[in-house]
Amino acid sequence: MFKFAWVANSKKVSKKDLPENELDKKPGYIEQNSITNLVQAFKDSVLFKELKKTLDSDTYKKDRKGKPQRFNQTPKLQKVKIRELFTALAVQRKIDWDHLIKIVVNWDSRRPATINVIKNPDTNTYYITDGQHTVLAIAVRAMLGLFPDVKPEDFLELEVNCQVVETNDFSFAREHF
Repeated sequence: MFKFAWVANSKKVSKKDLPENELDKKPGYIEQNSITNLVQAFKDSVLFKELKKTLDSDTYKKDRKGKPQRFNQTPKLQKVKIRELFTALAVQRKIDWDHLIKIVVNWDSRRPATINVIKNPDTNTYYITDGQHTVLAIAVRAMLGLFPDVKPEDFLELEVNCQVVETNDFSFAREHF
């Protein structure tokens, strides 16, 4: 049979050693830190120096050669009509109809619903690489009249939020996903 004995702390516990009690916070208080402060903290860290070494290495430069690096090459936020979207079957899984039903039933318009899309500039075709179930849920909800501000017959004209990468290199689709 085991006997338990009290063992005193090796040091006195101070207030800073205690976890912060969320219930002690004022209602409506949101803990925050600015991006400016976080960038400065990172810039002052040892990890920042390690990052700079990595970026200066020949291996990094060789691996990045030929890949877009300009900020203006980042994905653009764009509204695209549902009727203009195609599922990229090469990278998307098959439609999970049960999952679709869950999204439709549990819909909350405050949740992010940005769809990842590759636009082929040669054909002006938009291929969904991530978010096909979300687009389908929006279309189905609109078609069923579950959005009071949308006429059901207009469901294909709805514009959904997309993060669009314009490229004719479809091999990038897997990475975009």
